[in-house]
Amino acid sequence: MSQNIFSPSGNTVLVAASSSTSVAATAISTTEGVVHAVRLCYPTTGGVGVPVYVALGSSSIAAAVPTTAAPAAGLPVPAGSDFVMLAGPGLSFAWLSAVTSAGTAAPGLFATPGVLTR
Repeated sequence: MSQNIFSPSGNTVLVAASSSTSVAATAISTTEGVVHAVRLCYPTTGGVGVPVYVALGSSSIAAAVPTTAAPAAGLPVPAGSDFVMLAGPGLSFAWLSAVTSAGTAAPGLFATPGVLTR
């Protein structure tokens, strides 16, 4: 049985998530097209945390907080999360946008670009 291992392909980036409105995407890799996985780490501060909503893709990606009236490009990431996301075939995760609910501030989301190896 083989096991996939996350291999970083660049530096970890701290992405602020303190706004409920769409913000410009942050580059998480300077090598466009080769980031097929990203490790997201969203720590809690003082044991309390609010979810952030992230969108990964190109430089024009913009996360938004989804509502019942308006679905949005915003994958919810609960406080205390630490996981790896994989890009689908032909996709790349070189940019990340993160937002949080109105009136809340998040400590930030750490993103490390990489690939999965066997």
